Amino acid sequence: MTDNVGQEDSERLKKMEGEFRATILERDEELKELKQSFHDMKEKAKSIISARNEELNQLKCRQNEQKEKFKALWESKDQELRELTMRLAHLSENLMKKDQRKVENTVAANRPSEVENDFKEFFDNERMDAIDKMQQVYGSEEESDIGISYPRLACIILEAAYEQTIEVKESALHVFKEIINIMIEEAPEQGQKYLSVEKNKQLSYRVNFKMPTCRQEMKYPTEVVDALVLSLKETAHLCSLESLEKGVRKKIMDKWVSWLTEEKSCKFSFSHRMLFQLKDYIQACIRITWRMIIQVPPMQLEYKSTTLKNLHKKVGYHNVPEVCSRPPSNGQASVVDEIACYLWPALLDGGGRIIQAGEVLCKVEAQAK
Repeated sequence: MTDNVGQEDSERLKKMEGEFRATILERDEELKELKQSFHDMKEKAKSIISARNEELNQLKCRQNEQKEKFKALWESKDQELRELTMRLAHLSENLMKKDQRKVENTVAANRPSEVENDFKEFFDNERMDAIDKMQQVYGSEEESDIGISYPRLACIILEAAYEQTIEVKESALHVFKEIINIMIEEAPEQGQKYLSVEKNKQLSYRVNFKMPTCRQEMKYPTEVVDALVLSLKETAHLCSLESLEKGVRKKIMDKWVSWLTEEKSCKFSFSHRMLFQLKDYIQACIRITWRMIIQVPPMQLEYKSTTLKNLHKKVGYHNVPEVCSRPPSNGQASVVDEIACYLWPALLDGGGRIIQAGEVLCKVEAQAK
């Protein structure tokens, strides 16, 4: 009985051992498969990582190439921008030299804004001083003289100064252009002559020029002339203008006589004594108009319009018979005021912008018979 139990236990143990061995073999097989799968996955991962690294390296190479390409392009565009900036600055400088209405050099002398302000002050100061002096000399306190004749004469003097300064400026520019052309053509000769004089320790060297008085179109270095004009503008408040006075006085006389001829009511005959009394005012007119016409572009005085416009300020009517407005032949009323005379001209900039409106008297319409 005991032997049978032991035999059964032995067989059971052998059976269990066999099952364990089978299980172990099965697990070993699974482990081998897992190891192989892990190894395959590891190799696959290595392959993927290697491929990604290769792609990354290629991307880095492409990035470096693009970076160098963009760097070269940026340097090229930066250089192009610097060149364009320099050209723009050069063009702006040339534009400013030719037109300073919108771009004003705040450190320059005789700036347009200064001339505008000085002209407005001129109307209230120098002009009124001249009118007071006329009243002192003529002694008339009649309303027509105080309101018309004195201001009209002050206006005539300013007009004469303006016309004379324009003519002188145009002549000066013509001389500049001729001298520049002559100096360019004779530069070696003039340079040699000056060198000889300098080496001989002579105190001065005389340059003689002959130029035609007929004004013809000529080729000349515009930048040189522009620079000279700019220099004229910068010194316009300082240069001597005494040489212009004789010509201005002659124009005043002509305008004064014409005024007397056209308007019989004016009783102030031309007087050299009056001009002498107004010497300071005449000189001031020459200075202010010279500063105006030497601007770039030149300012303008307007005093020749025959009808009222937006650049005029109507301060009254001139009821003298010889300056009355004649009604239209068709019998209809006139819709436009006719200007009888200017008491003060309008000031415009080089582009026609109104700086200060002119003061005018308009004609009274004559009654149709």
